[in-house]
Amino acid sequence: MFVFGLNTIPGLLVFTLLALGLWTLGIHGPNLLAGITTPIFLNNIAMNMEAFRSGQPIPNEVADGLWTLFMNVGGSGATIGLVLAMVFAKSKSYRELGKLSFPSAIFCINVILIT
Repeated sequence: MFVFGLNTIPGLLVFTLLALGLWTLGIHGPNLLAGITTPIFLNNIAMNMEAFRSGQPIPNEVADGLWTLFMNVGGSGATIGLVLAMVFAKSKSYRELGKLSFPSAIFCINVILIT
C-alpha cells in the first residue's frame, strides 16, 4: 500500500507529515524514510520516462525530485519563508541568523536555522 500511495499528491502529503513528525522526536525523518521512498520515487520516474518515450500518458504524479522541489523548499519543514522573514526582521539577532541561513536555505539545507 505504501508503494502505491507514494505515486500521488495525497501520498506525498502523508509522507511529508510523517517525515516532519519524526523531527519532533529528534529523528531525521527524511533520512530515515529515504531507504523506503528513494527506490519507489526512482521507479516512478523510470516508469514516467518509459511512458513518455512510448507516447503514453505519464502514470505517476510523484517522482524523484518533486518532494525536494515543492514540499521541502528551504529544508525540512519548508522554512524558506521563515528565513526570508528573518532577513527583514526588526530584531538584529533574527536578521543576522536569517542572513546566515539564507544561502544554505536556497539549497534546501536549514540546519543552521533549526539547531
